[in-house]
Amino acid sequence: MVSEKLFQTFLTNIEPSKTTKEMISSIQQNLRNYLANHNEYKYVYADSFLSGSYAKHTSIRPKKGDGKRDVDIIIITNYSPSSQPQKVLDELYNILSESSHYKNIEKHSHSIGIEMSNLEIDVVPVIKDNNGRMFIGNNKTNAWSATNPAGHLKWCSNANKMTNGKFIPCVKLFKWWRRNNFGGGHDYPKGITLEKIVADNIPTFASNIEEYFIETMRSIINNYLPSLITGTIPHVYDPCILDNDLLNQYSLANLLEFFLKMMEHLKLVDTDNSCENWITIFGDDFPSSDKNSLGIRGEEEEFIEEIVSVKKKYDLKIDCKVSQNGFRQFLLSKNVFPLKHNLNLDFFIESTDAPTPYSIYWKVRNVGEEAIKRNDIRGQIIRSNKPIHHENTRFRGPHFVECYIIKDGICVAIDRINVPIGSK
Repeated sequence: MVSEKLFQTFLTNIEPSKTTKEMISSIQQNLRNYLANHNEYKYVYADSFLSGSYAKHTSIRPKKGDGKRDVDIIIITNYSPSSQPQKVLDELYNILSESSHYKNIEKHSHSIGIEMSNLEIDVVPVIKDNNGRMFIGNNKTNAWSATNPAGHLKWCSNANKMTNGKFIPCVKLFKWWRRNNFGGGHDYPKGITLEKIVADNIPTFASNIEEYFIETMRSIINNYLPSLITGTIPHVYDPCILDNDLLNQYSLANLLEFFLKMMEHLKLVDTDNSCENWITIFGDDFPSSDKNSLGIRGEEEEFIEEIVSVKKKYDLKIDCKVSQNGFRQFLLSKNVFPLKHNLNLDFFIESTDAPTPYSIYWKVRNVGEEAIKRNDIRGQIIRSNKPIHHENTRFRGPHFVECYIIKDGICVAIDRINVPIGSK
């Protein structure tokens, strides 16, 4: 068994950054205020709330190649079940299109999609009947169907309380496991479906988060795999709309592949739940030892894939001139020894084939026990637009610097250089 500290480090590192959370909070609140105060739409607007994984606190940070992050905003309108969903969606589309902030916009079957920054925002208009039940419209069938996103928020909170706060971190682990092994597509259980599978199988008590994850996997395999092997898709029902079978949208072949992979990984950790096997299951983001867990990401660390889309197209090479008064200057790339303290570091772009114009971002990351003691982990991404960046060596640790080329809102080139600093 690995230490609980490693799992807590891993959970911290897969959490969306503070910058991402603040950006989403600002964007969704501004959009809701815009609709609530619009000269015409304010008479249609009744209420709104943030929905989905960010509202339930089950979101995980994106990885390179994930594409945009989904943010769901529910708009409760004053319309009734006799209103036509097509007209309700068309009106919302027109109102949002009026604003200069919402230009990349399109109609979906149930919502209005808006691309902003590195976000895909789904604005979902809903109605309520006389009994307070909520319905969502379909732009293609022009019909209303039952929905309960507010109920999902309450259900998730209750599930977390029932497991002494272990449900949400366990969901994050399963989401990361899914993405590490099956990518970010829609062919395998995700979202509310994966959350409900976890909720139906998580133990009521376990000694630590590792045991919660393992025993939840075991229960899932026992409950679903026998049916799938015989050609029958098991039932997983929506926690708030009881006749909505969440697994109906997935194929038997993909579900079988999904749960067989889970069984393969369960056997792996049942045999040896070492760091190496957890890295096989979760990928290289899982810390390889307690020593490496000292590199825990700080609240202020930012990741480029959380700021812009990443599609590496060009080469980028950075280096660093190391200097000190009275000593000969040398290149960091040619150095094989830990650096001394109080040296000047001038990082620079040595070469890139990315065509201009473009923007240049830099990131400095301090790692190690000394960085934690000094509360100086850093990791912010700085848009300097300069091909050089100055630092100095101050304290021991395996630090690093990254440089990013941003073109047309996309990160097209990345390079990193390690900065090993010794104890003196």
